[in-house]
Amino acid sequence: MADKESALQSKDLIIPVYLDTGALLDLIASIEGGFSTVQKVTTTNTASEAVNVANRSLYAEVNIANFIKIGANPAKKTESSGETGSVLEAERYQTYGSLFYRLRSFLTEKKLLQVVDDNAQTWKVIQPSDFVEVRGIFSPNPFGDWLSIVDRLIPLIMSANENEFQSLQGQLESFNSIKPIKQTDEDKAKIQQLSQAIQTKKSEIAGMVGIRSILAGFKGDVEKEDTRVFIVDVRGQSPYQIVVNLFTEYLRDRSTAELANKSFVVLGKVIQKLDSDNDGSIKLLKGTGLGGLSSSFLNNLFESVNNSTGEMFDLPKIFTEVRSPAMQLVPIAIYI
Repeated sequence: MADKESALQSKDLIIPVYLDTGALLDLIASIEGGFSTVQKVTTTNTASEAVNVANRSLYAEVNIANFIKIGANPAKKTESSGETGSVLEAERYQTYGSLFYRLRSFLTEKKLLQVVDDNAQTWKVIQPSDFVEVRGIFSPNPFGDWLSIVDRLIPLIMSANENEFQSLQGQLESFNSIKPIKQTDEDKAKIQQLSQAIQTKKSEIAGMVGIRSILAGFKGDVEKEDTRVFIVDVRGQSPYQIVVNLFTEYLRDRSTAELANKSFVVLGKVIQKLDSDNDGSIKLLKGTGLGGLSSSFLNNLFESVNNSTGEMFDLPKIFTEVRSPAMQLVPIAIYI
């Protein structure tokens, strides 16, 4: 035990922020021909016998605290003994994190895990179905991210407009309180000016309500309740990008705030690899209503949006596809 503890390094003590528990248990079971046995030994020393319990048939239990009891139905071996003593029983429980550590250690030991970095030779040998590990910055689907930011900005702008609207109405009421017979030409001009400004402001507020409703429809189409698309920019000077589709039920933080625009490591299996422009692209809007529109139409549309934001707003640039060199993974775990 002491040797194992001394062999541990900081990089071995990982914190998963995303863990596909179903895939993890399937892989562990496949590697070990069924669930690995938990170390459970019961030893009884009495004046008449010693009973050693060894694990045989396999079982797994999961409780609400995400502790997994992986063990076996015991077979007993009885031997005679003349000693007296005590009963010692030890049982080890696994967490999903510890099982993932075992999986990663197995893949590394068997040289089944490719590490993606800025090494072109490593990239070249990677094929679909390979296990890969990538460290990089996780960026949300750019259009979904743009929609989320704008959706949060609109209420702020509407609030400012509504305050201005209330101020204009207050000024108009002040001028209208003057009896018409006492109103000067300047007062009448000001009343007309305020009335026009109030109508303009009402139209702006109504327009924003309509825009927000349209954007909400786009957001619901792009970001399904249970999935999120992320693009991983491989660290260093690497030109490579990785696309992962995450199920929110496996995220530690389902808002994705913990993950977005931060550096993590993803381990997964390759399902698509693009080495050249002839290999096509990875469509970020595939499976959505907007994904049914042509790439050229979407590119022209979003190019106009990107150019119209001006210097006042710091919004992400929208793009709808990732081109080579790139790959798409089925993620098993994301961790730090």
